[in-house]
Amino acid sequence: MSSDLQKIAYALWCATNNEPEVSQIAIAWALRNKSRVLYGINCQPKLSLCHETLCDELDAPKPCQKQLSAPQIWCVLANLCRVWAGQIEDPTEGAIAFHLHNVTPSWAVGLQPVALIGRRFFYNSPTLNA
Repeated sequence: MSSDLQKIAYALWCATNNEPEVSQIAIAWALRNKSRVLYGINCQPKLSLCHETLCDELDAPKPCQKQLSAPQIWCVLANLCRVWAGQIEDPTEGAIAFHLHNVTPSWAVGLQPVALIGRRFFYNSPTLNA
């Protein structure tokens, strides 16, 4: 198993701990969508983009200090792989950015979210592609 994939899964788990699985799937989709915009349709998960996005946009600990059991990491990895393979429908409607619902970052002012999933708003505005 790729070390980068493990690290992405760990960051995803840290960001969505104690949230429904759909939150994990939605964030994984937003990361996939953003990666495709930046790096092309056949890109692989990029640790730098995913970890930076998860830490910055979700205010996750840097580094995450939470303990992760073997069953938990396998479930997160399975979701991440199923999303990247396109085997799970995208609940974010193509979102490439997201933030916690109780904060409004400057980039989101005036934008209409396409979805509220778990504790996050998701956006797919063309102005975010720059």
